[in-house]
Amino acid sequence: MSSSTIAFASAPASAKPPRVNNFSGIQYQRKFSSLVIEYDNLKLLRSGNDRERRVN
Repeated sequence: MSSSTIAFASAPASAKPPRVNNFSGIQYQRKFSSLVIEYDNLKLLRSGNDRERRVN
């Protein structure tokens, strides 16, 4: 992460449009949020299984 930001800061503003970095950041945020949603679903499944075990 730090090496890419240093390279971007040293490059002239006209060389790289910041739009590319923003787009990759949006893609990363989407991947991370989907992972968080999957983790929450796993926690819900586990808690549901625990409730079933307690009932049984």
